[in-house]
Amino acid sequence: TILAGGNNAGVIWEGIATGSVKDDLIKAGFNREQTSHIYQIINPCILAKHNKTKRLLMINGLYDEVMPRKFTMELWEALGRPKIKWYPCAHVSSILFVKNIAKDMVKFIHGDAEFNHV
Repeated sequence: TILAGGNNAGVIWEGIATGSVKDDLIKAGFNREQTSHIYQIINPCILAKHNKTKRLLMINGLYDEVMPRKFTMELWEALGRPKIKWYPCAHVSSILFVKNIAKDMVKFIHGDAEFNHV
């Protein structure tokens, strides 16, 4: 996964890029708990139990406020704690690391020693 996390409702309620969605939900009369219930059907943390691939690499940004770290960690736990690589970037600035990310993905796919413990 790249720059991913779980708990869609949490991201809507706490992420910096989803304020207008949160405002619309509040105006429509939904609170956080109700939003969480609605979004369960697409919550990656709930769907993680259906994941058949056990060898995964998560790539995330240390300073990502679009996908807050706690929601990345929720998904990491739900997926069984796969290898995770943190880049010194935020969500959008991850584009500055696209070559490094691509290299890490290729290394991972080819079973590079750096990722053997996955």
